[in-house]
Amino acid sequence: GKGLHKYNFFNGINSSSIALYFTVNLTVKDGKYRYQIYNFNGMNTNRSALDALSSTPSGPTVSEVNFDTEYKNLLTEKSRAKYRTKLLSGLQNEVLLIVTSLEKAMKGKSKSEF
Repeated sequence: GKGLHKYNFFNGINSSSIALYFTVNLTVKDGKYRYQIYNFNGMNTNRSALDALSSTPSGPTVSEVNFDTEYKNLLTEKSRAKYRTKLLSGLQNEVLLIVTSLEKAMKGKSKSEF
């Protein structure tokens, strides 16, 4: 299935709201389960605190985020390293929350039979 999870982070005077899209594959067999979470992409809505002080605010900017590309760029480029580190750290934290939630749901008692 397809998943959507939203999270926010701050980068200096800017704040970003990330809509994180991903794919989940859950396999259940013989009382066991396996999950795979992959294909991470997102939309970043970036807001600048300076906009509030401007007489002609530009408003938020929206851009696509490909996390694989951001990771490769973090390893090879010095520009925007702080932003990329926060973006990828946020992704890691949010994926851990998703995994924890999934594991909790899978270990919980079923309320109904099929």
